[in-house]
Amino acid sequence: MLDAPSYCASVKAYLCQRTLEESGYTNTKKQKFLLSPCCSSAFLAGVADSIGKKGSKDIKLVSENCQLLELCSYLLIRSEFTNIVVKTKEGKKSTTYVLSLPLDISFSYPASKECSECLPYYFRGAFISSGYVLDPSNEYHLEVKSKEKSFCEKLLSLAHDADIAFKKTTRRGNHLLYMKDSEDIADFLTLIGGEKYAMELMNKKIFKEISNHTNRINNYDQANLSRVIGSAQTAVEAIRVLRKKGRLESLPRELQEAAMVRESYPDMPLCQLCKQCNPPLTKSGMNHRLQKLISLAKEC
Repeated sequence: MLDAPSYCASVKAYLCQRTLEESGYTNTKKQKFLLSPCCSSAFLAGVADSIGKKGSKDIKLVSENCQLLELCSYLLIRSEFTNIVVKTKEGKKSTTYVLSLPLDISFSYPASKECSECLPYYFRGAFISSGYVLDPSNEYHLEVKSKEKSFCEKLLSLAHDADIAFKKTTRRGNHLLYMKDSEDIADFLTLIGGEKYAMELMNKKIFKEISNHTNRINNYDQANLSRVIGSAQTAVEAIRVLRKKGRLESLPRELQEAAMVRESYPDMPLCQLCKQCNPPLTKSGMNHRLQKLISLAKEC
């Protein structure tokens, strides 16, 4: 039985499929929007800048994501490039896929300064190629990493211009752009076409906040109940000591009444217990009498 894809893999697969459908492939309905050439070029630029390796004879796009390279192959063929084939490279630990491109193919961003949709597609290509997002059920974290500092600096500059709140760091020789705020992650996913997952993230956040709030209330109530029970048990034990020592009957009437009421209702909260006296006492008045009984018991 195959393992279920990870949350991140599901997000990337969804974005690949959406890009494919927007390009007109597998189109079963008349769509209002088809991927324009400039947006297609911006997407490919995001992929090439992220994972492209320029050699002496060609440019290689190397990834473990076969769906991504198949998508790139389709977009290139759609742009009238020929002999675009994805090859498989078996490794000891994993399988990688290689898409070799002629050196005369170049992708640049921005491809069209007039098109407002190019930037989201550039980010989409970069994220699918080298991004990662954690399942929001656990914690909030999204990142894009690369060994190329120039790529991350370019991405950070573009993100700044688009008010995307990336932070930068390095880890194990890689340059990283990351975000940990749930709303920032949701905004970024929405920008690159992952509205479905942005909504899922916010729903999980709301559920988590409600659950945490409920737990805090329950914990507070439990702690308060434990304190009340502990205090009541202490008073009951003090009354037993006073009775055993023969001192209870010699106490003032109001203390005897407090002792009788507490013994009669050992689990009753103080705010209700004080109403059992005749005449009813205030909560502080009842507490004062019980504390007096406890103090007298300690002297025995």
